[in-house]
Amino acid sequence: MARSSLIRDAYKKYKTAPFSSWILGIVTGVLIAAILALDFLVPALSFLTIPMLCLPFIFAATLQHIVLNKPNAQITLKSSFKAIGLYFNPNGYMGCFAFFGALLKSVIAFLISEMSISFVASYIYLAFHPDFASSVDSLYALLGDNSFTIEQFETLIHANNDLLFNYMVICFIPSYFIALTIFAYNISRRSIVIYYRSYANKLNISFAKIVYFSVLRGKRLEMFGNYMLLNWPMYVLMVAGFTGGSIIGYFWQGDLFFMMAAGLVLGALLSTFFLPFYFGNQEAFYEYYHDEFAEKTEEITKMMLNNIERDIELSTKEKERLEEHIHEPLDDDKESDKKDPEGP
Repeated sequence: MARSSLIRDAYKKYKTAPFSSWILGIVTGVLIAAILALDFLVPALSFLTIPMLCLPFIFAATLQHIVLNKPNAQITLKSSFKAIGLYFNPNGYMGCFAFFGALLKSVIAFLISEMSISFVASYIYLAFHPDFASSVDSLYALLGDNSFTIEQFETLIHANNDLLFNYMVICFIPSYFIALTIFAYNISRRSIVIYYRSYANKLNISFAKIVYFSVLRGKRLEMFGNYMLLNWPMYVLMVAGFTGGSIIGYFWQGDLFFMMAAGLVLGALLSTFFLPFYFGNQEAFYEYYHDEFAEKTEEITKMMLNNIERDIELSTKEKERLEEHIHEPLDDDKESDKKDPEGP
């Protein structure tokens, strides 16, 4: 019953301003897809464009959606730039998405999945393709030669009916998508910090993170289930878009980096159609746990105040002890001077 009320509340958030939600969602999604499309020009450029451009735009859209629920709310270009400025402001929301933490988790996921897939795939390839072992040896020999060219590398991986290329596709493309999905999930779930920080705007982002992790502790599985209950269509669209983009890239260019870029862009484009609902879902998700956030805020604040009072008390006592240590040797010296004023 509680979970059904969560869905109803999320839909109410969407119904508050459906037209504005669609404009905000479509503009944000298309803009992100356009930024990610720069990977077609410079492979792996998304490692720079995602933290510097995509995440600030997603953050700005999140704040703008919060504004939509207020009376006579208006989204302007000026307010959008102001929101982006808050993302980079140390006294604002800097670090709200924990980009480096999400990136580290996705890299670990990529390495684990790539090693697992390649371990299984290599045995299958050796069983069904006798030339696979010699092709791998040729690849290592080429990579060991510092004078090799890109043309030589491409010729080798596409030799023997694309034997090595298909092996690399099987190992890298699914691993890349797994890492991408985990990255998107970690960034998305951390957006709840934005809602908490915006409603309790007197608190700094560091305190907001502490409260967030305190709420998460013990409720991780429950929060994951409720989050996926609301947002599972976005991940279905990501799977469909990434798969379709990778297939298009495979038959169009036959290039691994092009496949990754095509999957990334098409996945972002299809996910755009869920963004009008996504922002309302995230706000409803936060409000569902509002009481836990309020309780943890009060608990942590009291604990911090108690620690401060204890530190003050300890500092006062330490000051008194230091003063005693300072005066005691002086008093001893005075007594010593009285007894023997002439010295030795």
